[in-house]
Amino acid sequence: MLMQVPKLRGFRSRNLHYQVVNVGDLETVFKDQALITLRLLKQQGLIQDESVSVKVLGGGKIKKKFTVYAHKFSKSAEDAITKAGGKVQRLTLPAIWQPKKHKKQPS
Repeated sequence: MLMQVPKLRGFRSRNLHYQVVNVGDLETVFKDQALITLRLLKQQGLIQDESVSVKVLGGGKIKKKFTVYAHKFSKSAEDAITKAGGKVQRLTLPAIWQPKKHKKQPS
């Protein structure tokens, strides 16, 4: 009987993994006034999969105005995009990654 039960091997982290895109990469790939979505990032080859969360980092310089849609932004990336005149739009994370709200126990 025990031989028929598959064994669970390894450890799977519950931490969220991000695909990383630098601001400098956006500058070289996209035109001014571009609306950058996850689908466009995938089409340009900057990310592998649209279903995995994306984080934009502040590596590189930016002069073009963009509206960027992503799940998370570093502080330097957000500052660089807004300083250039662009906008930052945060996407919501999947429900399984949302922090749980604890209910207060009645005393």
